[in-house]
Amino acid sequence: MTAGIVLAMHGVPPKDFPRNEMVELFGLHARLDHPGGGPEHEDLQHRHSELDEKMRAWPRTPENDPYHAASHDLAHHLR
Repeated sequence: MTAGIVLAMHGVPPKDFPRNEMVELFGLHARLDHPGGGPEHEDLQHRHSELDEKMRAWPRTPENDPYHAASHDLAHHLR
């Protein structure tokens, strides 16, 4: 039997992600967690998805996301 380790990490926004878009993303997230319905809900969901994809695709470096870099270093050492 082979043993395994699961390294579960959560992320943080990169330091150089545009602040106004980060604020908008988290504001939309909060609004969508408590939906009141309405015709704008679909538009809000679409904009949230756009910003979420942009943040997830943002290039990560040790300078703009030291947590991400450290998690990869840890994973490398666990191999």
